[in-house]
Amino acid sequence: HGSWKFLDQWKWGYGSDIKWTNVKTVNYLENPSEWAWDLFQSIQFQPSLNFNVKALLKVTTRTDLGWHFPFLLEANSYLGKNKNFKLWANVGTDVRFPTLNDRFWFPGGQSNLSPESNIKSSLGNSFRLNLNQYWSWNQKVELFFNKIDNMILWSPSNKGFFQPINEGEVVAYGANLEEELEWKKTDHNIVLKTSFSWNRSGNVNKKSAKDKSQWVQLPYFPIFSGKFLFDYHWKNLGINIEDQTYSQRLVTRDGGIFLTPYSIVNTSINYTQKIKSISIEGRLSCLNLLDQQYE
Repeated sequence: HGSWKFLDQWKWGYGSDIKWTNVKTVNYLENPSEWAWDLFQSIQFQPSLNFNVKALLKVTTRTDLGWHFPFLLEANSYLGKNKNFKLWANVGTDVRFPTLNDRFWFPGGQSNLSPESNIKSSLGNSFRLNLNQYWSWNQKVELFFNKIDNMILWSPSNKGFFQPINEGEVVAYGANLEEELEWKKTDHNIVLKTSFSWNRSGNVNKKSAKDKSQWVQLPYFPIFSGKFLFDYHWKNLGINIEDQTYSQRLVTRDGGIFLTPYSIVNTSINYTQKIKSISIEGRLSCLNLLDQQYE
């Protein structure tokens, strides 16, 4: 025996953002100015208590760089009495216009850069599990696939300085994994967080017969990266330890030069005191505890 419950609900939103920028500095070949206009609408349909669909439509323009019409479509499904399990999928397009630095920085700026456009898609799930009255476990897993046209990337040139270029057609895919374990008891709170990312990205096509960058990892994008966080609070006292680790990063488009892997460990201790409506915090931090040499 059972019954069906439906909540037919529509939500619609509208917004806009207008920006104008005027820059005067010795770092530019000229005094650039531009205006930008974004107009967006969002629609959400929730056919049941455990499922909804969201859509975002957008119109965006930049001076002399044309009009674009990005969108995002996302579907979410929830399971469990407290919606402690979520499964989602989304697909959409976006655009990134060249910045003032990309176009006018001296030296290296390229005024003829094309806007970067992409198609993004991802599939993932997240859940929260209460192990007992003190412990809880959170997990998030996401797979993604992106296709990028005219990707803007600053690269070394034979002129002795970096210049931004349109890479052409780029494909990026990978996965993200996040784990969180939390313990709460009276005035004590411990949080352990770990995350791991795998990102594979490279050019799809050759620009010339001598081009060696096809399917080589893009410069400055590490294939593997991870983070670890330990956070402990007792009343007004807090202790934090954080580690960030990155695999090697290529520097040149053909993969001939790379930066070595490194791991950065930071730690801090803080004390917070509240006096009526005023909160005072003191913090002592130590950055790069292992004294790593890195670029």
